[in-house]
Amino acid sequence: MKASNHIDFSMEPVIETTDTEVWFADHILYINVKPGAEIDLEAAKNHLGEWKNFLMLNHSMDNFAMIIDISGLKSITREARIYYTKEQELMAKSLAFLTASPLSKIIGNFFMSFGKSKAPMRIFSNNDDAIAWSKKNLHNLN
Repeated sequence: MKASNHIDFSMEPVIETTDTEVWFADHILYINVKPGAEIDLEAAKNHLGEWKNFLMLNHSMDNFAMIIDISGLKSITREARIYYTKEQELMAKSLAFLTASPLSKIIGNFFMSFGKSKAPMRIFSNNDDAIAWSKKNLHNLN
């Protein structure tokens, strides 16, 4: 089976914000950042609020990983990066960034260098590797 470069979803997103589409399956919260998204601190707070509400109402917040496809991200402020890193640490057991462009890889590296999260973080160029790593982390933390 050929590895895919982007998150591949066969169902409709369960949450859609201005800048993101979100799914939850098999203890992984999948987040696809829409092409051209420009995220500031206010948008980051709105996104995390929506994601937390969804998880609290429909799933457990105890044991899940996050995979975020940032390939379409145009820009994100420093404040938003710091906020996401601090808050994700309280939520997810691990965080995988999926990138498909040099710009998204640079943004992913900024995330990894800023917050020094206690949760493992890693950048991937294909979805299958990100899923395997996320599931391995969930298994190892149980």
